[in-house]
Amino acid sequence: MDRINPALNHTNFDITTLVHIYLQSFESLIMKRFKGFILVGLALLAGLPMASAQFWLGARGGINLANMSTNTAGAVDNRIMGIHGGVTTRLQLTKKFSAGADALFSQFGNNQKIVIEGGGSNITTETKNTISYALVPLYINYEMPIRSKDLVPYRVKESYVSAHLYGGGYFGYALGVNQAITTTTITGDQTTVTNAEGKLVSSTYSPVDFGIMAGAGFSFRLDEEKRQRMALDFRYFMGFGDFDKSDAGKATNTPLAISLSYQYKLTKRIYTNRKRF
Repeated sequence: MDRINPALNHTNFDITTLVHIYLQSFESLIMKRFKGFILVGLALLAGLPMASAQFWLGARGGINLANMSTNTAGAVDNRIMGIHGGVTTRLQLTKKFSAGADALFSQFGNNQKIVIEGGGSNITTETKNTISYALVPLYINYEMPIRSKDLVPYRVKESYVSAHLYGGGYFGYALGVNQAITTTTITGDQTTVTNAEGKLVSSTYSPVDFGIMAGAGFSFRLDEEKRQRMALDFRYFMGFGDFDKSDAGKATNTPLAISLSYQYKLTKRIYTNRKRF
């Protein structure tokens, strides 16, 4: 005999009860399907050739062309130059796909310019914020070897240069903020310039940042054993974290980065059914 839902075993149930019952049934169905997708995903991950994955370790460094997107009325946000550097890792999963992660010290920020005119005076205020972050980008890399055999097949049989595309996300934590303010006041023929510099009070900004990242570049093989590579990368970050803690203000990071990295392969490929990268 079919089971009867106790909520339906009354003649005086309302439409709210009926909707609640159907929602519970729908939620149960979705959870069952969701668990199925999780199991399928785990099975696919288990099927990856992790035993044959190659691990690369190296160093990365370069410059940032940093800027921030703000909602300050009348302000012009300009880029500043910063630096980044640290450790880079890569796990080669297949011939063309790999997973990468970096641990970097990176400088973001902006140079905000505000001009106020009136009362016979022109006041220009430039505020340069240099934010030092501990930054961890995580990304998936797609490698495309540039075949040299079409150019000089009788001299070079293997590819020494590859182009790559990658995308992922990043997490950052602000270690400190240096702020430099230059105020230029012009009244008639008189010009006055004042400068102030110091660290921004931590209670005025949010130290946590996160967002997405995309990039492209070229990598170069440095030895015949295929254990050393150097890469030139161009990256763009789009931050989602609001740096400004005030209720009215909003500021998100939007830096560009140019970096040079060196990587050394620590592990060897242990299977022979595929060509070596």
